[in-house]
Amino acid sequence: MSALIHFLSKFFFGADRKKTVIPANPASCLIIRQHNQLGDMLATVPLFRAIKSKFPGIKLYVLASPDNFFALNKNCYVDRLFVFDKKKLFDFKYLKEFFGFLRLGYDITLVPGTVSISFTSCLLAGISSAKLKVGPAKLNGKKNEADYFFHIPVDLDWSKNPRQSVYRFILEVLEPFNVPESDIHGEVTFDSDDSGEAERFIEQNNLSRKYLVGLHVGAGKPPNVWKAGGFSSLINKLQEDLNVPVFLTGSNQDDIQIEQVQNGLKIRVPVYKNKSITSLAAMISKADLFISNDTGIMHVAGATQVPQISLFGPTDPDNWAAPGGNKINLRKSENIDDITVDEVYNTAVKILLKN
Repeated sequence: MSALIHFLSKFFFGADRKKTVIPANPASCLIIRQHNQLGDMLATVPLFRAIKSKFPGIKLYVLASPDNFFALNKNCYVDRLFVFDKKKLFDFKYLKEFFGFLRLGYDITLVPGTVSISFTSCLLAGISSAKLKVGPAKLNGKKNEADYFFHIPVDLDWSKNPRQSVYRFILEVLEPFNVPESDIHGEVTFDSDDSGEAERFIEQNNLSRKYLVGLHVGAGKPPNVWKAGGFSSLINKLQEDLNVPVFLTGSNQDDIQIEQVQNGLKIRVPVYKNKSITSLAAMISKADLFISNDTGIMHVAGATQVPQISLFGPTDPDNWAAPGGNKINLRKSENIDDITVDEVYNTAVKILLKN
């Protein structure tokens, strides 16, 4: 980022730290979370919950992106969701609506952080008309060159507790507000329409027998995808040994992996495909067990009360797994294929027979 851009940004939108006041009873809060993916957005839900708990009656506004806004559809904590779409910035009507959203006169604007700092997010916080703006001063020791947008810059550092969950790490941006330690489970709000869609799928595919198991066999990152043959062998054993009805979840981007899994099955299984996050959460909630690669859908399942097995390779489940006492994470090495079929099968059987 050029020195000139920083100079102009600070001149026009820099925060006056001499006027820093933490409101005792804020009425509104804007959270800018436009550069992260599905899993990161779902991991932000405990932040929403913590704000609502600390400040009862506060209105929560969230600025998201076309890549992640759907994670918050129908979310019970979000009062208004706005999609920041850079491709529409030359549309005058959209631009007017966008700046109107940023300039609603919030009491607080927050920019959380996880693994990287977005200059755009910091700039949008600067443009917002909030009385108090809080965001990263540093992230994991790397200085945020755009911290001048914030009245209170906060050091966000994984090294303070390297094994902590991303769900809890995101809460560190609330440090100035003395928010009490809170529950960090995820949450996806779904309604009767979503439940009805899931129930029809179960009925149409004769899945209403005992021990319903769902699996998500794809992932956005190839190193996070367990071998198709592993999933096929696992499903065959579950069907043969326990007569377990099985369904897969996925979207068009998972087609190749889904077809490879199906080709290894003795009996093809139905796919709950291209559904909304809320409908997917409703479907997963009907299962007795959900098995997933390390990917965004893992966090959707993590937001339900359903027992879960998550398969990890390159990433550390201590940091990135969905939290919860009935959420089991399997990892042998950075190579996800080192996890054996027997390990997943034996874990699955223990969970199913226990319930």
